[in-house]
Amino acid sequence: MKKTGISCVIFDFGRVIGNFDHTITCRKLAEFSPFSAEEIHLKIFKSGIEKGYDEGEKFDNFYRQVVGAINAEGLLPEDFFEIWGDIFSENPGIEKIMGQIRPKVKVLLLSNTNEAHWNFISRLPAIKKYFSQPEQLILSFKLGFRKPDSRIFKKGIKRCGCRPHNIVYIDDIQEYVGAFQSLGGKGIVYDCTKMPLDYLEAELSKLGTL
Repeated sequence: MKKTGISCVIFDFGRVIGNFDHTITCRKLAEFSPFSAEEIHLKIFKSGIEKGYDEGEKFDNFYRQVVGAINAEGLLPEDFFEIWGDIFSENPGIEKIMGQIRPKVKVLLLSNTNEAHWNFISRLPAIKKYFSQPEQLILSFKLGFRKPDSRIFKKGIKRCGCRPHNIVYIDDIQEYVGAFQSLGGKGIVYDCTKMPLDYLEAELSKLGTL
């Protein structure tokens, strides 16, 4: 495959490296709340409560906001931490793709995430194997801003140490890929819940990264 000058691949986590299921959290929270899992989903994920936590808000503050929103007075902080975080699984076969990336190509992870979620994401085999170094991680809760804020993408570009046109960014959300492309980078829209892994492999091959 002809090389196209790609020096760095930046991966999103959700629906790229791994998958998540917020309904798991909502079902478990419903055991402590008078609201149904569906109502809890609206009160938390559709209201934007989690945005502050993704941007570095302290866990205790976030915990109190959620408890207040769903009237879960009997929910202990340590139980909430587990319920909030334990919702992730790895994209089957993603390690095969990661293992094919040319040795000289850097790989970074750029994600909208929070302390509890990262506690569980970081345990997944692909993360431990391919994103073990702190300098590979661009995480919203560490920076104080999240996608599609251009600052998080600029941080990723700086961390790559090359020009934007030498970087490809992979995300399941078109808006975020477009935001990165507006800075001069290349992009791939890939959603592991809707698209075969072969598609991602083919797109990376076209760019000469495998």
